[in-house]
Amino acid sequence: LVATDVAARGLHIDGIKYVYNYDLPFDAEDYVHRIGRTARLGEEGDAISFACERYAMGLPDIEAYIEQKIPSEPVTKELLTPLPRPERPAPVAGEDGEDNESVGQIFREAREARAAEEERRGGGRSGG
Repeated sequence: LVATDVAARGLHIDGIKYVYNYDLPFDAEDYVHRIGRTARLGEEGDAISFACERYAMGLPDIEAYIEQKIPSEPVTKELLTPLPRPERPAPVAGEDGEDNESVGQIFREAREARAAEEERRGGGRSGG
């Protein structure tokens, strides 16, 4: 099951053994509702949460709310599996003879064009 917080309340699906939180919610009650998708009606299940320093700041509040310590483990190099990166082919000239552009270059050009248009109209958004 992959879901947003909308699924945290009122959704019951039999057989969910694991809930993975890809972040910790800011509200402790939301955490309880998220992990409540497992271990329903006497079943057992596990909740595994990933949190960076920003989101882990809410962990003490969650622990106080559930009156239980949540075990935590730091991510170490031994836990990470390096994945080989496929080599990317060099850009190929397009049918019109121009080199392929990067997405970043396309966005830069769009921002420059928008800024030029705003300047032409009289200085931007506030000049209504």
